[in-house]
Amino acid sequence: MVGVASLFYVYEFFLRIIPSSITMELMRDFQLNAASVSVLAACFFYAYAPMQIPAGYLCDLIGPRLAITLAVFTCSIATFWFSQTHSFSSACLTRLLIGAASSMAFIGPLTLSAQWIPKKYYAFIAGTIQLMGCLGAIFAGKPVVMLQQAIGWRTMTMYAGGIGIIITILCFIVIRNHTNQKQIKHHQPMRFKEHCKQLFHNKQVLFIAICGFATWGPIAIFGELWGPSFLISHYHLPEQQAAGLMKYTWIGVAVGSPAMGWLSDFIQSRKIPLYICFSMGLISTLMIVFVQLSPLLLICWLTILGLSAAAQPITFALMKDHVNPRIIGTATGFQNMAVITGGVILQPLTGYILHLTWNHHYLHGIPHYGSEQFQLAFSLMPICALIGLAITYRKIQESLTK
Repeated sequence: MVGVASLFYVYEFFLRIIPSSITMELMRDFQLNAASVSVLAACFFYAYAPMQIPAGYLCDLIGPRLAITLAVFTCSIATFWFSQTHSFSSACLTRLLIGAASSMAFIGPLTLSAQWIPKKYYAFIAGTIQLMGCLGAIFAGKPVVMLQQAIGWRTMTMYAGGIGIIITILCFIVIRNHTNQKQIKHHQPMRFKEHCKQLFHNKQVLFIAICGFATWGPIAIFGELWGPSFLISHYHLPEQQAAGLMKYTWIGVAVGSPAMGWLSDFIQSRKIPLYICFSMGLISTLMIVFVQLSPLLLICWLTILGLSAAAQPITFALMKDHVNPRIIGTATGFQNMAVITGGVILQPLTGYILHLTWNHHYLHGIPHYGSEQFQLAFSLMPICALIGLAITYRKIQESLTK
């Protein structure tokens, strides 16, 4: 059941990452610059982030089966719409709908894990679910570039909507709510306020949320939107090769997430893996952005950047360790909101910095951004790693559930 629910996370990640692979096409079709294409991509996060707590509560209220099924179906319909629209405002609206529905994609499998799988495996399972999402990111890289060059981005996106319908049917058939769901629903109408009250009275919650933001901030900037464009500009690579290289970052996330989750469970520590990941994030972002690397070293540092994001599932395990099990859906939603706020804030901010420092140079009728502009904007990435290290050292407390 968790595996089938995770297919939605694969699908959601695919839809989330697509704009990074068709940035030039979107800029050409909708007449956009860096700031506006960042807004289009970030519309996903504008809806995704605030929907996290309601999504977690909805999972507790009606059960993961119906919540996930309805969410996948909504994503599919919005994707069909996105493939057909020629209006920038309509495109933004479809991204908002996809983001709102996708709020269930990570919370759903995690809630099923909490209900059906022993607690001692939770960090490992969270990492494995993250691995599944990375498959969607890999599919949204070079394969999307090749498909859009062969059949056009609109036709490719229309097919993506059809895949969502298939996942919708699978989720409805396979997923089942836990036997305690009826007891939860009986008490649920008065619980949302209590959930939030318990959550925000816990001082550790805010610090864990900041750590979550810092773990995913660099990936939101580089992996989810501007990475291919930077590689084209800084390393003078063709579009397909730049998109292909991005898979190494996602392979790093995919391999590192379950590995760090297992390590955290094995050594009974959350802070040590966080130290390791934030240190890798700091060094890798500095190397990728500010050094002209050889092809082999670039692949190595892109992979290490992905490995650094393996801290993300550790923050979910930390949240689970510190909150009452009765509010796990709401707590998971809040933590995912904190993580995804990296996209809400940092993607538009990066685009704004690029546009602000742009020298008004065009390439093939599209605004062209040089290495200097990217280096200034991408300074946000090592700053995120430094924040994560500081919060982990000064504020985070170990509290493992044995």
